Amino acid sequence: MIRIYETDCKDPYMNLAAEELLMESDPADIILFLWQNENTIVIGRNQDVRAECRVQEFLAAGGRIARRKSGGGAVYHDTGNLNFSFIASADHYDVRRQLGVIVKALVRFGIRAEISGRNDLTVSGRKFSGNAFYDNKRMKLHHGTILIDTDPAKIAAYLTPDQRKLAKRGVKSVGARVVCLKELCPDITAGKMKEAVQEAFQDEYGPAVRQMLCTNAETGSFLVRGKLENKAAEYANPAWILGTRKGYAGRMELESADGICTVHYTEENGIITEAAVFTDSMDWNAADKLRRKLIGSPAGKENQWINGS
Repeated sequence: MIRIYETDCKDPYMNLAAEELLMESDPADIILFLWQNENTIVIGRNQDVRAECRVQEFLAAGGRIARRKSGGGAVYHDTGNLNFSFIASADHYDVRRQLGVIVKALVRFGIRAEISGRNDLTVSGRKFSGNAFYDNKRMKLHHGTILIDTDPAKIAAYLTPDQRKLAKRGVKSVGARVVCLKELCPDITAGKMKEAVQEAFQDEYGPAVRQMLCTNAETGSFLVRGKLENKAAEYANPAWILGTRKGYAGRMELESADGICTVHYTEENGIITEAAVFTDSMDWNAADKLRRKLIGSPAGKENQWINGS
């Protein structure tokens, strides 16, 4: 079974909740879910929100901050951005094929896009789509952004990525690296892009059942009244979004195949007894794996290299 869902909801907590409930309960082999958030920063599962964006300034300006369950880095969403989610069983999950759907959709607008690395889509080396991944053992999730007409000033004003990470990618700022598709095709809109992605998806996978996802009504067993609201409340919980500061005495920065990780830890007699790990690794489980490796090991020095973390 193949399904397409879209929603006119712009609430990030409701949309992330709907995405997770689709993963948990929908019996389809592969799902395309199209959604948008309004004036929202979404951070990766293992990121330190205070290091990735100007939290208080953004909230004071009426923005919302959400934390997703996938790995990767922070992104800014407004209605000039279209989000897509591919939710699939292991037999049908293929990231290159899924990214190919987005590439094919853009041909309709005369835009030649390329798959760059593991998680970016680019045009002439400039990124318009970042992607992230998660699985719950039942289904696999691949979701991403499509920058169409997003406000670049807000990206520059509120996102504060680690400059060393940008330098490794050969760019001076997050704004210098990205491109909005409107620059390349003035006629493109989020609405037109939705239709193009749905057509490309069905060209690739076959005819799909299409459904508007109404977040204020029952539209299926996975959206039983109250269940969606309860899941959205989990995503909106400040403890999930902001995390807690335990007053760790030690701090070190580690580099590995997953990138730069920041570790806050406590020690006793030179041995790490507790740790909090922050990373934008694409592996959503990377922070927990490194944390388990560090517990019980000697407290290290800054800028160490850890292999196989």
